[in-house]
Amino acid sequence: MREDLRQALAVGAFHIKHGVIADLAAVATVITDPAERRRVLMYFVDDFNHRNGPDSRWPTAVLAEWVEHSPLGAGGLRATTRSRRGLGRPAPSWA
Repeated sequence: MREDLRQALAVGAFHIKHGVIADLAAVATVITDPAERRRVLMYFVDDFNHRNGPDSRWPTAVLAEWVEHSPLGAGGLRATTRSRRGLGRPAPSWA
């Protein structure tokens, strides 16, 4: 499992970079079911192979290899209210 995915699962937050700096409360789940991994990754493999034709320096992506070796998770943001430190806390149930 990639370190960034492992950290997001452990901490419960995603750290956003590249011009925007924020720590967002989040939930994430690693996708381990091979059928679900195949269903999701086939779009990435098709797109990669479409963008990188036979003259590319990159080899053709093989779906079975991506399903076996690529990190894959599903995540989303949790509703939060802003704390004084800006880190957020879970929103009240009525929010």
